[in-house]
Order: sequence, then C-alpha cells, then structure tokens
Amino acid sequence: MKSRALLFVILTFAFCSAAEAQTTRLPPRNAPPPSRASVITEKVFFSASLLFQVNSNDFDDSSTFRRNAENGRLDTAYAVGGGTAFDVSGSYLVWKQLAVGVGLTLFSTSTTTEINAQVPHPFFFNQPRTVTGEFDGDRSETAVHIQARWLIPVSPKMLVTVFGGPSFFSVEQDVVSDFEFSESYPFDMATFTRAIANSQSESAVGVIELREIAADISTALVSQLITPRLQQAITALAEADGIVAAAPVYKASPSGLFSSFFHVLDNDLLIGKPVVLAATAGTARHALVADDQMRPMFAYLRTMTAPTSLFAAPEDWSDPALNIRIDRAAVELVLLMESGFAGQIKDESWQSYQHEFGSAGGTETAIDLDTDMMRLATGGSAS
Repeated sequence: MKSRALLFVILTFAFCSAAEAQTTRLPPRNAPPPSRASVITEKVFFSASLLFQVNSNDFDDSSTFRRNAENGRLDTAYAVGGGTAFDVSGSYLVWKQLAVGVGLTLFSTSTTTEINAQVPHPFFFNQPRTVTGEFDGDRSETAVHIQARWLIPVSPKMLVTVFGGPSFFSVEQDVVSDFEFSESYPFDMATFTRAIANSQSESAVGVIELREIAADISTALVSQLITPRLQQAITALAEADGIVAAAPVYKASPSGLFSSFFHVLDNDLLIGKPVVLAATAGTARHALVADDQMRPMFAYLRTMTAPTSLFAAPEDWSDPALNIRIDRAAVELVLLMESGFAGQIKDESWQSYQHEFGSAGGTETAIDLDTDMMRLATGGSAS
C-alpha cells in the first residue's frame, strides 16, 4: 500500500508539470476558470447522525448467597436488544485536506432480565425452593472517538471524508444483586416479589433505615428467623468497607431498635470493620452516650471504632465545631478503610478467633470435631 501511494503522488506531480509546461507554450483560448472543488475554504466541520444498533449483547450471570445456614444460587439472563443511537462529531482543518476532531456516540435501551433462584428451605437441608421472576432494567453506552479526517472535495458543495482513530467505550448496566420473595408455613414454596438491582459503580454509600425493618428485627429477636429484608441489611453491613452507626438517645441510652439490630447480628460479622459512632439527643447531658454505651457494644463485636465519636444536641447544629468533628471522624474512617485492616484480619488471623457455626454471615461452617465436647456428644469419651 505504501509503494502504490508514493507512485500515485509521483505521477500526479509529473502530470501537473507537463500540463503547466504545455500551457506556457500554447496558452489556450477561452480557458475555463480553475475548479474550486479541490480548494477547501472552511475550517470547522460539524456532523450529526441517527444510527440503529442491530446486534444484541445478551449475557448471563450467576452468584451464590447465604440463607438459612445453606448456600443458595441466583441465575440471571440479560436480554439486551438493539436500539437507536445518536452520533455527533466536530473537526478542524489543520493542514490542506487533513482535519482532526472528536466524536460522541450515545446509545440506550431497556433490558429484560430472567431470574431463576434456588432458595434454601428454612427447616430442611438440600430441599431448595425454585423462585422465578423478571426484572426490567436499563443499559446505556457512551463512546468517545478521537478522529483524524482526510477530506476529499468532489464538488463545491460536497465533501467525502475518510476518518479513523481510537474509540473509548463506557457501558452502564442495571445488574440484579438480590431479590425478595414471600413464603408462608410450611415454607415448601416461595414466590418472587421483586428484584433488587443497582448500576455498577466504583463506590457507593448506602443507608439502612431501621424503622423500615423494625418488625423484622423483632421477629429475629424472639424466633431467630431472618427475613429477606433483614438479610439484605445484614449483607449490606458484611460487604461494607466502613460503617457510620448513628442512633437517637432515649432514656439516657441508644434507642432499643438500634441496639436490637446489632444484638441480632452474629459476633463474627463485623470483625475488624471500621466504624464511626454517632448519636443525637435533645440535651447535651447525653453527650457521653456514644463513648459510654455504644463503644462497648461495638468492642464486643470486635470492630475498629474510630477515635472520634460524634454527638449533636440542638444547639450543636449551628456550631461550626460540629463540622470540624465530622471532618475529623471522616478522615479517621477513610484511613482505617484504606488500610485494609479487616481484610488482613481475615487473611492472617481469622482462625485465632473463637467462632460459632454459621457465623460471619453464614460463611463460617467449619466444625472442630477433635474436642472433648464433640467426642462426648457423639458417644465417645474425653481424652
């Protein structure tokens, strides 16, 4: 290709030189004016177009979850069809027929997700219930194109453009991360109610409103039954890199709902997790509740509480000192999160802690059978 292009240029120049020499010797009469088709006078070019994407981008996903002390399975099939895309670009002439520019392509469509889950039975092992359902989500694609354009004028009002260059794509897809279902005694069947989806991102901040799961917390306290909504909150805590635990003060102590929620959690769920403690009250006389009552509970759960705790009475909300304390606590939380301390604990010294079967969100399933208690329980004798 390179040799052919060079030969074409040489022949073109040779032809132009011969024509010029002939014109000098024999000037033609009534010669037409030179064509302006080969002259590009504009500097800026803009184009917009409407496209249609015909190909599909279907894909499948699967994951496991822990429920009723047993692993369940969630399979999802995403149907991503074609749709209309919008493209816009602009370029600037930098040299003769060479222009450089940038283009942007936007595409969005709706997706249908088929959900098929195997949910463990609350009473019997290896008897999962099948839960099926659908979820309608969204998908968007953004592409940025860096272009070099070669402009070929074919008439005073028409240009043919040949362009190329790198493109950078970004795709955002609603992904099913969890689901909710309903069940009733004898729990042999479960019915799909809704899917829980989120658009994947680098970071996220979530809020658990305990008043919305108050009944679920009470049920867990008296029966040890973890409902799907409560399990969602527990999973969010287990997956969080850091926690801000805030509670109102009632009767000189954190609210009963707040304490009950953490009483429901198993002791291994939050080992090494960075936590900032915060409390609000109607009077400054409760300023020590966070350190005097909340901090011992989180120490029992073996979390890493930040040195700075937060408290706000009505007069504190307009005090600039509160913002200073919030900033200080935030910096401490970020530093603890970036240290990766919780992950290092699990990697290096997890087995040095005493665990209960099914703790750590249901992931701790190892049983040490070589103990006096286990030998006596199985009819043997102590060593």
